[in-house]
Amino acid sequence: MTKISKRHTDNKDLVDAEKKYDLEEAITILKDATNAKFEESIDVAINLGIDGKLSDQNVRGSAILPNGSGKNMRIVVFAEGEDADAAKSAGADEVGMDDLAEKIKSGFSDFDLVISTPSSMKILGQLGQVLGPKGMMPNPKDGTVTKNIKDAVNAVKTLDIKGFAVTMPFKVEVINYLDELDSGVQSIGAVNTVINDDGYLIGYNTDYLAAKEVLKECLGIDLYILGTGGYSRAVQQAAKDLGYKPNIISRKNWNDIKNINNSIIYNCTPVKNIQVSDSNDFIDCIVSTDTGKRLSWIQAYHQFKLYTGKELPIRRM
Repeated sequence: MTKISKRHTDNKDLVDAEKKYDLEEAITILKDATNAKFEESIDVAINLGIDGKLSDQNVRGSAILPNGSGKNMRIVVFAEGEDADAAKSAGADEVGMDDLAEKIKSGFSDFDLVISTPSSMKILGQLGQVLGPKGMMPNPKDGTVTKNIKDAVNAVKTLDIKGFAVTMPFKVEVINYLDELDSGVQSIGAVNTVINDDGYLIGYNTDYLAAKEVLKECLGIDLYILGTGGYSRAVQQAAKDLGYKPNIISRKNWNDIKNINNSIIYNCTPVKNIQVSDSNDFIDCIVSTDTGKRLSWIQAYHQFKLYTGKELPIRRM
């Protein structure tokens, strides 16, 4: 049996297990119990009254402590011009661009956090192998990729999440903030799923897998793809891998849609209620449509496997 220390026993005597304490009184007791030789921390348990098994009741988020966490963090910032000046005035320990990147590659590691402006992320790409495994790669999701450098230095947020999905119109831009791309993504040039491996962000594309499965059922027909964005790139790659030679409809030739007949039309844009000839097979990515729901289901199946390493329990759903 583990022996209970005298300090633990003395601290227990400060609390009446049958009494409910208000916050101020509880904090006073905590301060009176501070007698260790190291900086102690406090765990807070909050009863939210929710059912964690239900996805619509999951609670995730972060909070900025008004007076900080008590830890003195050393912060380096990738910025230039006025943003660099703002970072210095806010108290950043190191500010730079290529010079700072070279310093880090040479072994400099005396810092706890890296912040970057969006335009400076091009410099960070070469540091992915260094910063990624340490969980220090700047990420717009946790506020470390920001134009407002002053606020970022003064208020650091951290999210501990397994991964996240990327929606239009950010499927291409998000690549700039990732440490690694799945081999399939490199040919597509767009990401819709990101996995967080202890701070190392890896990009995948499950839109491609869903589009490929749906298009397999329509082989032998001319294909027209509406849109040129990140989602369209995944569909184009799936089509090419299946032997299609897709025709691309963009804003420039949008009016050509009305002249398409006896073909597959695949809408990869957020435009709703597109009018097409009844002779066509129309695949719409809009999630409120029948085809959109099916595409979302298929890609979500593959996302689930990436997040958990397990097959989605379809029968239970």
